[in-house]
Amino acid sequence: MVRLIQIIKKNLKKSASSDPLEGSVLLPETALPRLEAEYRPLVPSDPYPLPKDNPYRRKEGGFSEPSYVSGEKLKALYLELHASVQFALTGIIHREKIEDLIGRIVDMFINEPYNDLLLLAYSFSRQHYLSAHIANDVILTTGFARSLGFSREDMCDIALCAFTHDLGMVGSEGASQKGQQLSSDDINDIKQHPSRAAEIVRPVFSEKIASVVLDVHERENGQGYPRGIPGVRIHLWAKIIAVCDAFEALVHPRVFRASYSPYEAIKIIIKKKDILFDDVVVRRFIDFLSIYPVGAFGYLNSGEIAMVLGSSPGFPTRPKVRVLVNENREIEEQGRVIDLAEKDFVYIASVLEPEKEKEILHFLNPRGQMNVDEV
Repeated sequence: MVRLIQIIKKNLKKSASSDPLEGSVLLPETALPRLEAEYRPLVPSDPYPLPKDNPYRRKEGGFSEPSYVSGEKLKALYLELHASVQFALTGIIHREKIEDLIGRIVDMFINEPYNDLLLLAYSFSRQHYLSAHIANDVILTTGFARSLGFSREDMCDIALCAFTHDLGMVGSEGASQKGQQLSSDDINDIKQHPSRAAEIVRPVFSEKIASVVLDVHERENGQGYPRGIPGVRIHLWAKIIAVCDAFEALVHPRVFRASYSPYEAIKIIIKKKDILFDDVVVRRFIDFLSIYPVGAFGYLNSGEIAMVLGSSPGFPTRPKVRVLVNENREIEEQGRVIDLAEKDFVYIASVLEPEKEKEILHFLNPRGQMNVDEV
């Protein structure tokens, strides 16, 4: 705990210019997240060092595709969503087709709250960042809405808001990819994209959808855009999408920076609750993804390496995980699932550092993520 607080306090001293979330301000030390009390101390050094060459041995008998890798139907559904977003970004919005697609995604989450679409939401496109970002937002928002107990109708509507909220970025995508190298004209143009999106949406969908789209980039401290309104005036659905949008943007690789790990992204969002994001929404988002989000990798205290599959309500530090590599550094072909909330003596000892994540993805690709530019 002491180690984690020291890390967070050190990060707070950094200048706002290095902040990964646009428009953010420094968090006062008195507002350090109470959720820190739930964090297990980070292990300062790698407790389970691995050899540099071929770090994971395959068990005798070869390696078959694990059951947790997304099937072709799910990948096809994701690619259909990505293509539908790209088509909408051209300015042609086919309402019936979009609503049908959103309905199928919603039904998937109704039937299985933690399905492999959440893992596919780590897919990316370096050539078309915006379309992949929006597609991933739709998946995260739909899953989050399901965890909040939304009706099917409301799930469909909030997913439509996520689908359409960045359509006004057409023509500004190049500027957004510059990262910190933005001119004042670039910034002003980006700040107007919610207004443009609302105008695109209004003739096609309901006024409610348009009003939510207008609010997604507003912030609790009133320093969002396009209107700069405070949290009390922001639509709840917009607050929900805003947290999903920020998480996706952080874990998505950009031309100007590497992606953050899911765990790092959650920590950044926690530090901005009550400043950029609604406190209650952030807490419910953590209930949904857990402090160790779906798709995050961690060392178990048993010496195994596991990937988070879903949260355990009421236990933000003890999610459901799938063992990828056992204590003997052998790949677990069956992908054994453990609910850490039911295992008093098994827990996540530390998260994998970025280089180890790359090794896991290289050997296993457990998230099933795609580079859609290469499909």
